This record gives sequence, C-alpha cells and structure tokens, in this order.
Amino acid sequence: MIKRISLILLNIDTNGKFFYFDLNQLLTLEGLRGSMVQFDAYKAQSPLLIIGGLFLLYVVVTALSLPSATILTLAAGTLFGLAQGLLIASFASSIGATLAFLTSRYLLRDTIKSLGPINSLMWPRIKAGTQRLTAYLEILKIQGRLPRDSMDDFH
Repeated sequence: MIKRISLILLNIDTNGKFFYFDLNQLLTLEGLRGSMVQFDAYKAQSPLLIIGGLFLLYVVVTALSLPSATILTLAAGTLFGLAQGLLIASFASSIGATLAFLTSRYLLRDTIKSLGPINSLMWPRIKAGTQRLTAYLEILKIQGRLPRDSMDDFH
C-alpha cells in the first residue's frame, strides 16, 4: 500500500513540477524553433548523448502521460530526420506507454478486482455504449471531421 501511495505521489509531484516550472513552454513548437541552433551544436559534439537524452525524455513524458508527446514526436523527426526520428519516437513511445500501462495496472488492480467479473447484466449496457459511440463517429465522418475511411475498422 505504501508503494502505491508513494507512486501516486511521485506522479502528482512530477506532473506538478512540470507545469510549475513551465517546462510545457519548452516543449512547444516555438520553444523548439528557438533552440535549434543550440541543439545542432550539442548534436555535433555528442550525438549519442543527445539521442539518448531525447529517448529518455520521450519515455518519461509518455509514461507520466504529460501533454508534450506530440511535440516530441515532431521534434524527433525534425531534429534527426525521418528514419532516425521514426526509430527514436516509435521505441520511446512504446516503452513509455508500456510503463504507463504497468503503472496504472499496478495502482488500479484492487479497484478493478473489487468490481467483480463482467456478468450477463452488464453486456447489454456495454453493447449500447458501443453502438452510441459508433453512431457518434459516423456523425463526425458525415460532417467531415473524420476521414471517410476512418470507420472501416469498426464495422
């Protein structure tokens, strides 16, 4: 129990510091453009350190579900090129998402188990919710807010 509470507090503390110190301002497109010259100099001096740093930053941001993963994906492609940026972003996001999943599974295991197994009374509600979601997505597709082929996997 103490481990879970400390893990929750660590996550809250890290997220709070992220916004308190305005680190979200550094991870914007404007912040990225402003530091390109300095980044290129660092990259020329020690490319493996920069790649490892971006990789580690990406894993941490994704694992803590901070709102800068999209910017980091764009940054990886911009700073390292398509092939290298794709490799960095793909592996880092996968590892970070796995860590986020394992953390939430560890923290919420008892809560989910206390709900009990899904019984036959819950299936009609689950099916109705799925139908409502599908109808909503169809409306978005008709309005042009979703691509035409985006619903192919739902049918």
